[in-house]
Amino acid sequence: MTLGTQVTYAKRRARISSSSVTESTTDDVVRIYVNDGVKEFCRRIGGLSTEEYLTVVPTFDLRTNCAIRFTITGGANAFAAHDVPLCTASIVDETGTEIATCVNAQLSNLLGVSVTLSWDSASWIFSLRDNTGGATAIEIDEPEQKTYVDWSERIFGKIGTAALTYFEGDFPLDCTVETELPSDFLQIESVFWNGVELVPAPWEMFVSPGISGTPTHYAIKNRRIRLVPCPTEQKEFLIRYKSVPSDLETDGTDDATDCPLPDHYHMIPIYWAASQLLEEHHEYDKAIQEMAYFTKAVLDYKCREDNQTPTLFPARSSWYPFKVRL
Repeated sequence: MTLGTQVTYAKRRARISSSSVTESTTDDVVRIYVNDGVKEFCRRIGGLSTEEYLTVVPTFDLRTNCAIRFTITGGANAFAAHDVPLCTASIVDETGTEIATCVNAQLSNLLGVSVTLSWDSASWIFSLRDNTGGATAIEIDEPEQKTYVDWSERIFGKIGTAALTYFEGDFPLDCTVETELPSDFLQIESVFWNGVELVPAPWEMFVSPGISGTPTHYAIKNRRIRLVPCPTEQKEFLIRYKSVPSDLETDGTDDATDCPLPDHYHMIPIYWAASQLLEEHHEYDKAIQEMAYFTKAVLDYKCREDNQTPTLFPARSSWYPFKVRL
């Protein structure tokens, strides 16, 4: 059943004429109520079962006291060891590309040397490169100033590789691997990483810096899901969750769209819309009757879902009387 058909049914049930006001205004109001009916039904049943494959994205935090000690040895771009704060303002949950942009601005402004920090979104590592070339070597160390927090390991990993013109890090120590949940997300059912189910954990258990490895736990907060330990590469990431369908357009452009509910429940948002419209016109007895249809449909759906059977009644089983020994 499409949205347009549902609008027509709801108006007929509520005995509203399109000619009472401009047709577009009337239909737009009914579309809003139909959308509300779908969402209210999904909330009352705990959402519709859905699954989605997600792509994780490494994110990072920086504070104004995060720094590295930076040295270029030899060549035209030589630079003596110097402590470099990595940002001028705190950064939270930003991608590697955004972190690289921020750090590059610091290196350019404070040092005046031609070097570039880049983030490899495929291998998930940072690297520093001397743009002038020549026989140079870049070194990244712990800052000497006591007011700075060492971020060399957290950005470049525990083991870095210094080459002639560049410094290539390992997987960053201070890396949070998380991603946005789907827009229709209501609540999680299960989470799988590379075919293995993960265990939920409180958000407070996810400390920074974290550890890297194969994920065993997940946490959800503010519509984002975070994994621990942090994976060092993308694997099959599947979530099964309860969803609430997104609103359809109320200007009529989605009137040909099928209702997102199962086919035999397409009348449910019609009952809700009709009840709201009738209440607007002070026909409370009829509004209560339509709401009763809506509530009955919710209970029917819950019962069928709980029983996992197409009938509300248990199947008949064979019964044999006890044998009586004389």
